[in-house]
Amino acid sequence: MDGSAEPAATLLAQIAGGFAMALGFNNWLARGAAIGGIYGRPLLMANLLAFFSSGLALLKAPAELAGHPVVVIMAVLLLLCGLGFGRLLFISPKG
Repeated sequence: MDGSAEPAATLLAQIAGGFAMALGFNNWLARGAAIGGIYGRPLLMANLLAFFSSGLALLKAPAELAGHPVVVIMAVLLLLCGLGFGRLLFISPKG
């Protein structure tokens, strides 16, 4: 094997990268807005879904990656961020 990826995997990685860039750009544009409330709710829900689903996906990693320390640390960090956004969902913004 020459180390090249399957075309479908490359396409999927490019699509996932596009979604990540769009989420990051959305966060950058809303950096001064209060998270939560009626106007910040869509941004909050997008971040909640992105972080929490990514963390859960890493916890369900394939067997050859399941116990790797980097995968576990990334899963925990992503789930903590998801829980933080979930907490923001139920409190009102300050200011």
